[in-house]
Amino acid sequence: CLGCVAAFVTHCAGAEACQNHLPAFVELCRKYVSYDPNFAYDDDMAVDSDGEGPEGNDMEVDDNEGSDYDGFDGSDYDDEYDDGVYSDDDDTSWKVRKAAAQCLVCILQANPLLLHSLLEGSLPLLVSRLNERDENVKHEVIAALQCFLAKLGPKQAPALDAETRGKCAAVLNGKVAKLVKFSGNELAGAKGTASRIKLAFLHLLRSLAAVPEVDLLPYATDVLKRAQILINDKNLETNIKVEAFQLLKDLLSLSDSNAYNAKALKELLSTLLVSADEKAFKVSAEAFRTLFTALEIVHRRWDSVYENVVVDIYNMAFAQMTMSDIDQEVREESVACMGLLLSLFPSHLPGRSDEALQALLEGMGGEATRIPVVKTVAKIAASGQVDLSCVSGKLEAELATYLKKTNHILKVSALSALATLVETRQLSPSAAGCVVENASGLISDADLPLASAAIHMLCNLMDMSKESLPLVESHAKPMVYQLIQSPLVQGSSVEPLQAFFSKLADLFSSSSEKMAQVVSAIEALASGSDVKQNVRKTAAKCIASIYRGGEEVAHTYATKLVKVIEEEEGKAHPTHSPASVLALLCLAEIGRTLDLSSSEGKSVDSTILKCLHSTSEDERGTASYALGCAAIASPDFFLPKIFKHMESHEKLRYLLLLSLKEVVTSAQGDSPSKLTEDHLGRIEEALFRFCETDEEALRIMCAECLGHMAVFR
Repeated sequence: CLGCVAAFVTHCAGAEACQNHLPAFVELCRKYVSYDPNFAYDDDMAVDSDGEGPEGNDMEVDDNEGSDYDGFDGSDYDDEYDDGVYSDDDDTSWKVRKAAAQCLVCILQANPLLLHSLLEGSLPLLVSRLNERDENVKHEVIAALQCFLAKLGPKQAPALDAETRGKCAAVLNGKVAKLVKFSGNELAGAKGTASRIKLAFLHLLRSLAAVPEVDLLPYATDVLKRAQILINDKNLETNIKVEAFQLLKDLLSLSDSNAYNAKALKELLSTLLVSADEKAFKVSAEAFRTLFTALEIVHRRWDSVYENVVVDIYNMAFAQMTMSDIDQEVREESVACMGLLLSLFPSHLPGRSDEALQALLEGMGGEATRIPVVKTVAKIAASGQVDLSCVSGKLEAELATYLKKTNHILKVSALSALATLVETRQLSPSAAGCVVENASGLISDADLPLASAAIHMLCNLMDMSKESLPLVESHAKPMVYQLIQSPLVQGSSVEPLQAFFSKLADLFSSSSEKMAQVVSAIEALASGSDVKQNVRKTAAKCIASIYRGGEEVAHTYATKLVKVIEEEEGKAHPTHSPASVLALLCLAEIGRTLDLSSSEGKSVDSTILKCLHSTSEDERGTASYALGCAAIASPDFFLPKIFKHMESHEKLRYLLLLSLKEVVTSAQGDSPSKLTEDHLGRIEEALFRFCETDEEALRIMCAECLGHMAVFR
């Protein structure tokens, strides 16, 4: 019957008939989850220290007399057992209790909004049933408790409002002590406890630790000791030990690191040290991972009592790392442990870093451990506390060769390690040549994220050492020019190119001739008639980044662009003038950050507005974009002209609305906007005026601009 109820609740969730009977179903589950007429639970078996036992455990069966239980009056029960002989093999009441626990879970799964009421009424009962004598039922009770806890876990956080979570947490915190006490007794004190029950209790404690509102810190030290007892048990199965390590990591990751005193942490480190040296590779690898979390806490709360233990851990990790006959997973974790030790405790391991670095460099020779070693070297370098001079030169040369490998993960890891060496100014000057040469080979549209990382590293290298500039010009600059011509470079992938040319402009600040050569080279790339529009935009952004640092030279270049546009107007072009389009795009990108309304740029506005009347669709669209970008840095000058032309030139309204859209969308970015409430009010007024037009395209554009304004405001 309980199985039918569970099926009914699961498949008819939300139905009115089902909802009307839910209270009765819940009451049945609560009643029969403790239904055990053939066994009397003594006070000693109860979880509570005050002797409180589960419901229904005062029912005892007299072998010589008829049962007092109402459900068996008038049945064949008395006839079958009237001889006074009873066997546990004949007891099937455990099926009832198991079905009741399963049904309770089904009700919760089908009605998650009833979590608080179900938890309030069922949690005390389920906790009391942890003293269940039948293994199958006990496992099901633990699973039910886990289901309740899962509903309060971080993954389910958005499904519950703060008030409900608070109420549920209050109910749960009232039973934490009993849950921890009973779980600890089962894990460490009860001999003969089945393995799957121990595993279930470990899962239960992990679920308890995962609930943010549960106050587990007062009991953390006790649970820590219980888990250590499990780990130290030589006869325990590997999967239980692995789960115990997972529990330790969860406990150590609790918000308050002060929950554990120095003595407890030292004992834990000693336990993990022994476990990490075990022959069972799964246990050893998991012990290393748990050790990482413990060492981070020790680093935050350093005490002299850890001195010898840290040295012992180093010796063990070094032995595991250099051992030839060892499991691959354990070797990788020992390498990671060595990196963590050198990063966190270099002052407590005097004279040992050189041998460890030499061993790591040798470890790069093997393909199996190459990637973990490279990541570890990057971590050590990032700490900035270890002197890498003993491997300087050799290390960079080895990492540089990996940039030519086909293994993508290895290339990314090696580039990250080299970038870290550059950022921390630990790159050997003698290795700069091979690093620049091999990193330049990554600059292509075959892998844009990798190309971006390589360009950023080269920018940092130029910033660190001006002597590397000729190398970058020789190897990297041609590759960057090729990347500009790729139609795949759009959006955020243009930013590394802008950073590259901005850095070159800073270094060329004393040489206007070199800067002009770079600008001319970029213009030549984007001036062809068959060049795509997004390639021209990329080139324009790169040119604008060159002039971003100097206002005077930027105004001079803007004046030159205006002359180019005016000269191209007098020429006959079959479709459009590539030079005019590129010049408009450059004006647009420069106008984003530079006020083009100054004396040198007086004719910029009239030139752009004149291009709106061009016969070329590309020029008209580019002019609209340029007008909007120019209004970003100088809205007081350009916005009134846009509004005036919208009134006087009906055919240009769509293009001018595109300009307004560019102005409005720019205000949503991270950079500060020059738009004031007065500007926004005037834009909004214009949009509402023109959204009533009969032309659908204008109405759509007005709606888009108003939507962007709503987001911005």
